[in-house]
Formats: sequence, structure tokens, C-alpha cells
Amino acid sequence: MKTIPTGFIALSLLLGIFVLAPASMQAQAGPLNIALTVTYQDPNPKQPPATKPNVTPSDTKTVKLTTANIVALTKSAFGPYASGSYLSYDPDLTGGTAAVGMLDSAGDFTDLSSALGITTDFSGNGALTSSSTQDTSDPVAQSIVFTSVWNITFDDGNGNSFNVSGIVETKESLAALTAAQNTNGDPQTETYSYSGTVTGFGTYGSNPAVFKGAISGTGKGPAGS
Repeated sequence: MKTIPTGFIALSLLLGIFVLAPASMQAQAGPLNIALTVTYQDPNPKQPPATKPNVTPSDTKTVKLTTANIVALTKSAFGPYASGSYLSYDPDLTGGTAAVGMLDSAGDFTDLSSALGITTDFSGNGALTSSSTQDTSDPVAQSIVFTSVWNITFDDGNGNSFNVSGIVETKESLAALTAAQNTNGDPQTETYSYSGTVTGFGTYGSNPAVFKGAISGTGKGPAGS
């Protein structure tokens, strides 16, 4: 297992927009959820029935591809995974490289980025900020909502692959500093969530396929951690 630090750099930095001052927006890596419907070419299509020779049965089949399926497809190459591990998105590690992987209860991270990758705003147009609010406390409590394009790729090397993209909305917030945090010199608490729909193409069991579905995730932790 490849173990690397799990510090989570702000999604606002990842998406190329301003950093909310005074604290940098950083939280602990959280679970990544992927749920796709796969419509793939049937490698053994049915023949027209003798009673209706002009009726062509469907040449496609549909299956679900979930986070659990993706974890199972990567286990032979990257596992075994420790009990309680979950698929996690960590956009910036010590080397500044985005990664997706399995995070266990001890904080050990197994890098899966060679099989499953995420890039944001690959169109180069940047994120669209929908709203931003802040109060007058010190350090300031802030929230921001922005929308951007995400591109997700997957390839297990065994005939299952996809390249999907779509619009994802991200929400981030810094809570006001509590009395206890102020006394102990602790950072503010940051929370974030993101969700969106994606579509694209790929292969399923080496058969041509179309993918559509959703991506979502959450995270919470000390800002700057």
C-alpha cells in the first residue's frame, strides 16, 4: 500500500478561484460517491424470433456501476484495502498532484489516480461563482457556492473504462471561530460538499458503452489542515 499524507487543499484553489481570507479553505478528504447507469453493446444479441422475423431484439443491456463496483474492480491491482476504507477524493497532496484513492481509519491513503482520475474546469473557462457571504466576526465566517465542469476518467485495465463529464456545484463554508477554538489557538472548522450529473462514453466488459449518472461528496475538518 502506498501511504501518503492526506492534507486536503482548498477546492477553491483547485478550481482556480480566489481563496477566502483570512483562513485558507482546507478540510479533511471525504468520501467520493459515483453512481452511473451503463448501457453497453450486447456481445451476443438475440436473433429475431421465427414468428416475427422482422423484429430485431434490443442489442444493448443496462447495468449499474457504483462506488462499490469501482472499488472492487481496482482491488486486484491496488488492494487489499483495510477494513473500513472508503473511496476518497484528495485534490492536492504533498507534491501538488490531484489524486483519488482509498482512505482508511488510520488516515493511510492508497493512491488510485492511475486508474481513476478527476480534473476540473478542463475547458479552461474557470468556475462560476454563484454566491458568497460573510459576517463581521474575526476570523470571518464565510460561505461560497460555485459551479464548474468536472471530467472523470476510469480504466481498470480489464475492459472497463469511461470518460464522463458534467456540471458540478460545490459549496464551501468556514464557521465562525468558537470560544474554545480561540482559547486553544485552533483553526476554524471548514465544511464542503459537491454534487452534479455526468455523461460520457467508454467500455463495459470490453463492449462499447454509454455512461450517465451522478457524482457527490462531502468533507469536514480544521481549516488549513
